[in-house]
Amino acid sequence: MSEAGERGPGACRLGGILFLLLIVLLAGCPLSSGRERGFLDKSAYQQKREEAELARKTRALTHFSYAHALVLDGLGEQAVDELLSALKADPDSAYLREVLAYVLYREGRPEEALAWARDAVKYGPERPQAHYLVGVILIERQDFSGAEAAFQKAHELDPRNPDYVIGLADALLRQGEVDQAVAVLEAFAEKHPGQFLVRYYVGAIYLNEGEAERAVRVFRSILAHHPSFYPALYDLFLLERERGNPEAAIQTGRALVEYYPEDAESRLNLADLLIQTGREEEALLGAKMVGRWQSGAPLAVSPERDDPELGADPHRNNDFLY
Repeated sequence: MSEAGERGPGACRLGGILFLLLIVLLAGCPLSSGRERGFLDKSAYQQKREEAELARKTRALTHFSYAHALVLDGLGEQAVDELLSALKADPDSAYLREVLAYVLYREGRPEEALAWARDAVKYGPERPQAHYLVGVILIERQDFSGAEAAFQKAHELDPRNPDYVIGLADALLRQGEVDQAVAVLEAFAEKHPGQFLVRYYVGAIYLNEGEAERAVRVFRSILAHHPSFYPALYDLFLLERERGNPEAAIQTGRALVEYYPEDAESRLNLADLLIQTGREEEALLGAKMVGRWQSGAPLAVSPERDDPELGADPHRNNDFLY
């Protein structure tokens, strides 16, 4: 009897089945059960990953939202804890590190703030705000060269943001680089003529350096395009008054109180200047609009002229009825 015959017909059938199974597997025919297909399905795995990622992001957002509310309520310490919890849920977030650094800085913890701000730069080197925050903290630590580098990087990443170029100029000024500070501000102002605050800082630098004439020119150039720009109006008024140019100061003061009628200090300063230059009637009009003379004396008690003695007496200068 042959060897095949000795094994019997069952063995032959089993061999044939195994041979067919091998062909099917090689052909990629899906004979797996439904459970196995679900286990090996790549799209199902991807879906699970996306669901886990969404849950993680949701937890981080919940903690961040609560931290934001705590900051608005003045509860910075509790906000720090919530932000740390948000970072546990989203450990790769550069933005959360920025916010945590900012809150720590506000809470008077600059060393921790600096560590987190630098960590934010590490996780998000393309984010200018992270570099800017590093610069702000380094200014407080009087590391002006380090602050300059941080502000410079922020400015390079976002050359349209005025805060970054102002920070850079500030760091340069603190190192005695006045001309360079003016140069970077003027270059920015030339490219962005509508950024009057940057141009104003140029005038403020000239004023601080004792170059009053150049400061006046800068302030007037700003007001020629933006007549109600408060910082330039206010500084120009004081500057012209100190330089002994009462007519120019009065003209600027009138514009100041016209654009900002709620500014009682400017009204009183203008009234004082009007009195000094013999324009009591106009000063009286200004006092009527404020309710007090420049000394603080109430118009209701001294309706005709200013009374400095009355204004200096805290027991009398509020003792009146309308």
